Amino acid sequence: RRDDPAAFDADEVAGPALVEMGGVLRLYYAGRRGTRWAIGVLVATDLGFFRAAADGSPVLVGSGSGPDALGVFDPAPWIDDRRLQ
Repeated sequence: RRDDPAAFDADEVAGPALVEMGGVLRLYYAGRRGTRWAIGVLVATDLGFFRAAADGSPVLVGSGSGPDALGVFDPAPWIDDRRLQ
């Protein structure tokens, strides 16, 4: 997102995962700014237009220490008993 250099996904996006539940499409993806990765989500009711959820903020970030020192990458959501996991 060149329009917002402070965004969590300003430098790179990767690892898309598309999930449909209840008529809503959710596109989870990894975003990077600098060396830190986080997970963002875009939502749509059709494949024509996706909008940022959570005001464009990441929905999952790493703790910044230990095994997730560089953040989280490559989302893998799934639906289990009608719940998004």
